[in-house]
Amino acid sequence: MKRRSPTTSTRALQLETLEPRVMLSATVADVEPNDRNPQQFTFPEDGLVHIVGTAAGRKDKDFFVFTAPSSGKLDVSVASQNGAVALEIESSRGGNLLETEPNDGVNTGSAQLQAGRPYRIRLRSESKSGSPAYDVTLQFDGTINGGGGGGGTGTAVVESEPNNSPAQADVFTFPETGAIQLQGVAAGKKDNDYFKFTAEQSGAVTVAVAATGSLVQLEVETSNSINVFETEPKDGVNGGTFQVQLGVTYLIRLRSKSDASGAYLTDLVFTPTVA
Repeated sequence: MKRRSPTTSTRALQLETLEPRVMLSATVADVEPNDRNPQQFTFPEDGLVHIVGTAAGRKDKDFFVFTAPSSGKLDVSVASQNGAVALEIESSRGGNLLETEPNDGVNTGSAQLQAGRPYRIRLRSESKSGSPAYDVTLQFDGTINGGGGGGGTGTAVVESEPNNSPAQADVFTFPETGAIQLQGVAAGKKDNDYFKFTAEQSGAVTVAVAATGSLVQLEVETSNSINVFETEPKDGVNGGTFQVQLGVTYLIRLRSKSDASGAYLTDLVFTPTVA
């Protein structure tokens, strides 16, 4: 009987290239104690975060903190079981940006965030008894510049305190794109935020102001205190257009229309006069 020689089988090894994976929505679970030391979290690439936990009675406050990865809009929705849970968001400067009112049926809201700034979230029970469980949905979109903006976020100019007088105004120039976005927080009626630019050409500036926490008014005047333009946020007028002349310096003042703080994103788009 002849023995057959063993047959050697060779298989080709095929490697598949995996596409880059986007880090999707994250869940942040309440870990006690966090009534004084906030839990830190970051937004994934899709901007979606769920915070889940339990408010153990009215005296239990759950704190969370994050830093805005870019300027943009944060949409918030609070769902709870076995009771009502209220949410508050504060900026690093202590300004209240957003507060839900679950006993009045207000469990959603939006806030404008500024790149690189930390924000604190507080969750607490609004029920007289029991320990309601909560599920908070946070959706951050860094591509949104506040609704009614000037057609896209321009070069960011972030206020630097103190800038509450014309002499301390934050100075800027319009880039070649002609688009600027002023970012800051007007901490109540007494906080005036000043910005200043000198027109390098004659033309028109289109303005759009978006604010959360409080209505924010914008006023423009020349360095000679001649009033040029102002918005009327209480009447729903948060934008418009004004003319500038070559070589003239203009002061922009932003301030809250109430004692509450107002975070603002102000889009300015410069269009030169066609000769």
